[in-house]
Amino acid sequence: MILYHGSIVKVETPEIFYTEIGRDFGAAFYTTDIKEQTERWAVRKAKIANRRIVGYIQEKYQMSENKALRVFYHSATAEALSDDETGLYGQSPLYLFGLFMDEYEGNRSD
Repeated sequence: MILYHGSIVKVETPEIFYTEIGRDFGAAFYTTDIKEQTERWAVRKAKIANRRIVGYIQEKYQMSENKALRVFYHSATAEALSDDETGLYGQSPLYLFGLFMDEYEGNRSD
Protein backbone atom coordinates (compact mmCIF):
# COMPACT_ATOMS: atom_id res chain seq x y z
CA MET A 1 0.00 0.00 0.00
CA ILE A 2 1.24 3.48 -0.88
CA LEU A 3 0.58 6.18 1.70
CA TYR A 4 0.75 9.93 1.11
CA HIS A 5 1.32 12.89 3.42
CA GLY A 6 0.20 16.39 2.36
CA SER A 7 2.79 18.97 3.33
CA ILE A 8 4.95 21.78 2.00
CA VAL A 9 7.90 20.23 3.82
CA LYS A 10 9.76 17.27 2.39
CA VAL A 11 9.72 14.49 5.01
CA GLU A 12 12.53 12.02 4.46
CA THR A 13 12.02 10.00 7.65
CA PRO A 14 8.76 10.52 9.53
CA GLU A 15 8.72 10.06 13.29
CA ILE A 16 5.84 7.94 14.48
CA PHE A 17 4.09 8.97 17.70
CA TYR A 18 1.26 7.18 19.40
CA THR A 19 -1.65 9.12 20.87
CA GLU A 20 -4.21 8.22 23.47
CA ILE A 21 -7.17 6.19 22.29
CA GLY A 22 -10.02 8.46 21.22
CA ARG A 23 -7.79 11.49 20.47
CA ASP A 24 -8.11 11.84 16.72
CA PHE A 25 -6.34 14.69 14.95
CA GLY A 26 -3.90 15.44 17.76
CA ALA A 27 -0.15 15.76 17.30
CA ALA A 28 0.71 13.10 14.74
CA PHE A 29 1.98 12.40 11.24
CA TYR A 30 -1.14 11.84 9.17
CA THR A 31 -1.20 9.80 6.00
CA THR A 32 -3.80 8.59 3.57
CA ASP A 33 -3.95 6.39 0.53
CA ILE A 34 -5.79 9.17 -1.35
CA LYS A 35 -3.13 11.03 -3.32
CA GLU A 36 -5.49 13.81 -4.45
CA GLN A 37 -6.40 14.62 -0.84
CA THR A 38 -2.76 15.13 0.10
CA GLU A 39 -2.15 17.26 -3.00
CA ARG A 40 -5.08 19.52 -2.04
CA TRP A 41 -3.75 19.79 1.52
CA ALA A 42 -0.22 20.67 0.35
CA VAL A 43 -1.56 23.34 -2.03
CA ARG A 44 -3.68 24.78 0.78
CA LYS A 45 -0.66 24.94 3.12
CA ALA A 46 1.45 26.61 0.42
CA LYS A 47 -1.25 29.20 -0.27
CA ILE A 48 -1.47 30.05 3.44
CA ALA A 49 2.31 30.51 3.64
CA ASN A 50 2.40 32.59 0.44
CA ARG A 51 -0.50 34.72 1.67
CA ARG A 52 1.52 35.59 4.76
CA ILE A 53 4.54 36.58 2.68
CA VAL A 54 2.39 38.77 0.44
CA GLY A 55 0.82 40.33 3.55
CA TYR A 56 4.28 41.15 4.91
CA ILE A 57 5.19 42.76 1.58
CA GLN A 58 1.99 44.82 1.57
CA GLU A 59 2.64 46.10 5.06
CA LYS A 60 6.38 46.78 4.72
CA TYR A 61 6.24 48.47 1.31
CA GLN A 62 2.71 49.94 1.48
CA MET A 63 1.60 48.06 -1.64
CA SER A 64 -1.82 46.94 -2.76
CA GLU A 65 -2.43 43.20 -2.62
CA ASN A 66 -2.29 42.94 -6.43
CA LYS A 67 1.04 44.75 -6.63
CA ALA A 68 2.50 42.72 -3.75
CA LEU A 69 1.40 39.49 -5.45
CA ARG A 70 2.90 40.60 -8.75
CA VAL A 71 6.20 41.70 -7.17
CA PHE A 72 6.53 38.51 -5.12
CA TYR A 73 5.62 36.06 -7.88
CA HIS A 74 8.11 37.69 -10.26
CA SER A 75 10.92 37.56 -7.70
CA ALA A 76 13.86 35.19 -7.59
CA THR A 77 12.71 34.26 -4.06
CA ALA A 78 9.38 32.96 -5.35
CA GLU A 79 11.15 31.13 -8.16
CA ALA A 80 13.51 29.48 -5.68
CA LEU A 81 10.56 28.60 -3.44
CA SER A 82 8.99 26.58 -6.25
CA ASP A 83 12.22 24.62 -6.81
CA ASP A 84 12.30 21.49 -4.62
CA GLU A 85 16.11 21.42 -4.74
CA THR A 86 16.45 24.66 -2.73
CA GLY A 87 14.63 23.29 0.32
CA LEU A 88 12.93 26.66 0.80
CA TYR A 89 9.44 25.13 0.84
CA GLY A 90 10.10 24.05 4.44
CA GLN A 91 11.08 27.51 5.68
CA SER A 92 8.79 29.84 7.58
CA PRO A 93 7.00 32.68 5.77
CA LEU A 94 8.97 35.19 7.87
CA TYR A 95 12.30 33.66 6.79
CA LEU A 96 11.19 33.76 3.14
CA PHE A 97 10.09 37.36 3.56
CA GLY A 98 13.61 38.16 4.81
CA LEU A 99 15.08 36.64 1.66
CA PHE A 100 12.59 38.58 -0.44
CA MET A 101 13.46 41.85 1.36
CA ASP A 102 17.18 41.33 0.72
CA GLU A 103 16.44 40.71 -2.96
CA TYR A 104 13.89 43.51 -3.38
CA GLU A 105 15.86 46.16 -1.55
CA GLY A 106 19.02 45.20 -3.43
CA ASN A 107 17.20 45.62 -6.77
CA ARG A 108 15.37 48.87 -6.02
CA SER A 109 16.54 52.03 -7.67
CA ASP A 110 14.71 54.76 -5.78
